[in-house]
Amino acid sequence: MKVGFALSKGIEDSPGIEEFIRKDLPLIWEKLNTVEKTNLCRGAYHSVINLIQREKPDIAVLFAHLLWYRNESFFITLDPRTVGDKEISIRPVGVITLIDDIYQVRERIRNRSSKSGPRLRVNFTLEELAVWRDFEILLSDMLTEHILGQSRGFHYIWAIKHPISSLWSLIAKPERLVVYSAFPISSTRGHQERMDDIDQFRARLYEHFVVSDPLTIDEYPLLQKLHNLWKDTVKREIEKKNTTIPDGLEINFDFYLDKCTICDTEYDIIGNKIIMEQPFEFQGTQWNVPPELLLPLDEQIELTHDNRWPLYPRAVFRNTRPTIGQNKFVVSIPAWEVMIATRGINSQIRTRDFRLIERADAIVAFRPNYKRLKISDGVKQEIRFALELRQSYGMNLDIITIWPSSEDGAIPKAGGAFGGGAASEFDYASPMETLDEAIEQLERKQEEKRNHFMGWKTPSELAERKRTWAFLSTI
Repeated sequence: MKVGFALSKGIEDSPGIEEFIRKDLPLIWEKLNTVEKTNLCRGAYHSVINLIQREKPDIAVLFAHLLWYRNESFFITLDPRTVGDKEISIRPVGVITLIDDIYQVRERIRNRSSKSGPRLRVNFTLEELAVWRDFEILLSDMLTEHILGQSRGFHYIWAIKHPISSLWSLIAKPERLVVYSAFPISSTRGHQERMDDIDQFRARLYEHFVVSDPLTIDEYPLLQKLHNLWKDTVKREIEKKNTTIPDGLEINFDFYLDKCTICDTEYDIIGNKIIMEQPFEFQGTQWNVPPELLLPLDEQIELTHDNRWPLYPRAVFRNTRPTIGQNKFVVSIPAWEVMIATRGINSQIRTRDFRLIERADAIVAFRPNYKRLKISDGVKQEIRFALELRQSYGMNLDIITIWPSSEDGAIPKAGGAFGGGAASEFDYASPMETLDEAIEQLERKQEEKRNHFMGWKTPSELAERKRTWAFLSTI
């Protein structure tokens, strides 16, 4: 099977472009006007299309940034009108936006640009990278809609830390079932026994299906590091005012509302300053606080691979190939940069998970009430969103919960003792005691999907399928 082609190949084949490639590309790029930049990218794209038409590969994949960002300025490298040119006789079957944790993207860019000399050095903040990623996804949505329409095309947002085989399945094996794996993360992170149970669940799904795994993007540890830094600061200042710190003191930060809560007392956050106009009460005692407290911004927050949830422990994932971006790493980021990006990161976590559910054939929620600790709010929201897709938009989406009642208690029923009130999210999901039951049901659904694609029996249909291609944008 012939597979290949990338935008860089097209650039190299474009007339008069060799000199451009040989020189310092970023410096030359900044001297071009908008028309020259557009013509350059358009010519490179047409060169790639001509190459695909000439070589006729079974599957062609085009890698490129849809959006370039430099000196606080965006430039669209691929005009959707170019894809719609009438002289192009083939169309991509879909678009895949490849993403990674922004703290690692930040580090890669800094490491690469530091080797290019001071004139080419480029440093992006976390906030800039979060915005760039959102714009890249939005532009990919527009491209998908323009070239294929919602009913025919696909747009996957896919983390590069997924196994490479999963990406290949999205491109070349559309008959495989895509399953979104949902499970409690906050209440299980850092507890080895709980993480082992979830890893066993994830590994079993990987053996049978293409798994859309929320752990492949894990930016929460960065926010947690900032919270811990500021909690320690608040505790030190309280201790100065009271000579001691009460055990069990709860301190939380809400960056959406700019609030710091100590026990049940809320304080406003203005910039990096907590306005503390009154003492807080805890264990029947009033505790003194300073009138205002400055949160540290210049301290460095260090994050390493050990702070992430290990993605593919060898003891569990015996057949999973290593993925991109799994190397050991150490990043150091000033607290002010993390603070500015916090809102964007938080909002993108939920939005991104919902997008993954939109493109899935099924969602399997593993033990939402793990060992009766607390029903996971995140899993509840994901199930609720999946129900909305199924009920309001008619999506053929299986919703399964793995809920061993002997360990996790009874599934909550809506309406209390008299059966009234609104239904719970779990009333509409298919509850199962074991993962084996869920896999058995999903295998039947996968067979149905396989039969659907095997229904393309005519030579022309098969030939058309082989000659289609996917467009991969990346951030």
